[in-house]
Amino acid sequence: MENFSGKTGIDSRQMKRNGVSFFKYHHEQQAKPLIEKLCKKDEGIMHARKQVEKLPRSYLRFMTVEMDRFRAHIDRIYEEKAVYDEGLADGLAKGIAEGSAKADKKWQDVIADKDAKIAYKDAEIEKLRAELSKK
Repeated sequence: MENFSGKTGIDSRQMKRNGVSFFKYHHEQQAKPLIEKLCKKDEGIMHARKQVEKLPRSYLRFMTVEMDRFRAHIDRIYEEKAVYDEGLADGLAKGIAEGSAKADKKWQDVIADKDAKIAYKDAEIEKLRAELSKK
């Protein structure tokens, strides 16, 4: 319906677009006043309306079912995307936690190794001090 906002005059190119929009929005209640206004204004729209009225009810029901299926399909795609995004976020969070845990473990190993080296050097220094104090 955004095609119609702020439009006053309608040229021949817009009549074709309006005809398409009529079919697109004919089922929406909020578009009904605008569609009726266009039907009164444009012969092309009136013709489109008459054509829709001539369609068999079975075809209209079929198209309604097809549109419902299409909408359900689109809804399912959005739901699958939401599940995918949630899984991706969970996987990322788990990966970050796992990576952080590995980094902490490596860091602790490095610290332990450095502490062992420092302790060894401290022991050597003490031995040297002991030898020097004997002399």
